[in-house]
Amino acid sequence: MKLSMAKIVLGTILVMTLVVAVKSMSLPTNCRQDSEKARVSGTVVSHSVMGGKKYSIFIKLKDCKCEECKQKCSECCIPQATIDSDEYGKFQFSLGPGTYSVQVSGRDSSRIEIEVSAGESKNITLTAD
Repeated sequence: MKLSMAKIVLGTILVMTLVVAVKSMSLPTNCRQDSEKARVSGTVVSHSVMGGKKYSIFIKLKDCKCEECKQKCSECCIPQATIDSDEYGKFQFSLGPGTYSVQVSGRDSSRIEIEVSAGESKNITLTAD
């Protein structure tokens, strides 16, 4: 029994399409969806620098609220990250729900602790002096 080349190609395409469809249906929902993340914005202020300076902001997870995540904590709550402010000290980032330590990198005196919930927005101020 000989199959025509067209039938083989058509069969291969059909099988590949089914495999892709099944895989995409079985992928877990990404916990980092906007509705599950808190948005944090803020400013680094300095009494000794008059603008034009970028800062590195260090964020470290202290406690994750796993019950607010639809996936496991490692996919929702970041253990730590560093972001940069703009030249005016402004910054913005998104986090999974939990408690975080946030500070201007290298400056322990600027460390603050924030607790965020899914979908929440917070505005914070850090000092660089």
